[in-house]
Amino acid sequence: MDAQKVTLRKMAPSEYDVATLAAAEELVAREGKTSLNLNVVGDNEKAIAMYRRNGHGVSSMYLSKSVQR
Repeated sequence: MDAQKVTLRKMAPSEYDVATLAAAEELVAREGKTSLNLNVVGDNEKAIAMYRRNGHGVSSMYLSKSVQR
């Protein structure tokens, strides 16, 4: 990967999330991939909302249950 100049500016915490996601999407596209899959903890509503605002949708769901003896 070529070195790139990165200019940092003061951002709100949520802007870091969006900027990181955008950078990941750019890297995936640059590598010739056609999708980016993410794992999110089911009760992390803030993250789920951010991903949905940025065009991501649910493609599968993993459910679990603890079983006591």
